[in-house]
Amino acid sequence: MPARWMIAILLLVPAAPCWSLDQDPTPAAAVGRAVRQLAQEAKKETPAPPRQQADFFGGFEWETDGEEATKRLLKPQDRDDRIDGYIRWQLTAIADPSSIPDGRHFQRMLERLPPLPTNPRSDERTIRKFEQEVNRRYPTEETVAKAMAAWQELDQQSRQQETWAEPGRALRRWIIEHAPDNTARLQAMLESVHAEIAAGWNPNRHMRQLEDLCGQLGNRQALDEKGIADFAKLANSLTKTRKPLASNAQAEELVFTVNVSYVAIRDYDVNRWVKRLRYGAAP
Repeated sequence: MPARWMIAILLLVPAAPCWSLDQDPTPAAAVGRAVRQLAQEAKKETPAPPRQQADFFGGFEWETDGEEATKRLLKPQDRDDRIDGYIRWQLTAIADPSSIPDGRHFQRMLERLPPLPTNPRSDERTIRKFEQEVNRRYPTEETVAKAMAAWQELDQQSRQQETWAEPGRALRRWIIEHAPDNTARLQAMLESVHAEIAAGWNPNRHMRQLEDLCGQLGNRQALDEKGIADFAKLANSLTKTRKPLASNAQAEELVFTVNVSYVAIRDYDVNRWVKRLRYGAAP
């Protein structure tokens, strides 16, 4: 066959399809890309999280998968706890609540939530230094002024760190809201209280919310005796966590003072919650 005819035949054969490397990812793969982008923006040196709302996906260019997003809520997405909390908080905007596991798998999810950033005002060595200033035998204007300046710097660090605690709190609020049943919601609320204490933050607001929830469930007799006993056992297991917390430092003339209290879940807290679960809220 003449060479020119062979060339003509080859030209008539349709070319194999050429797939672009830039083709859109699958919805599940797009979630993975989003996680990487979120990690990059959270790693920037900023005094506060890059976003104040869970709005990353409002401008995301690809279709995502809610079930895949929920799966990623179940385990760490970054080695840095602060970044991990930020990523998982943003994922709640597209996560599918119906995919949240129940039973032991739900408890396992709670155990793998990122801890909140530590409150600088709960550092024991720092607190001891302030207590030494409180007990200084011969304070002077200079020593009192230095102590107060150190406190103001510490308080500023605490406020900055708390802004990074908000993503972890918002993540927990989403889980509490979408918990699959009453037992899971109680477990999630209890975990949120313990997370505050473990990081040295004041847990009072979260403890009141837990007590309110116990009262609501008690009014409906929502838990049987076994469910109440299981909750009490879990709550009692968390009473060993105890953190100091410094607050309300003041300087008047030659007197420097600072309040130091301890945050913890105490036996009477557990007893009060159990009473609410059994008998409901006080009228």
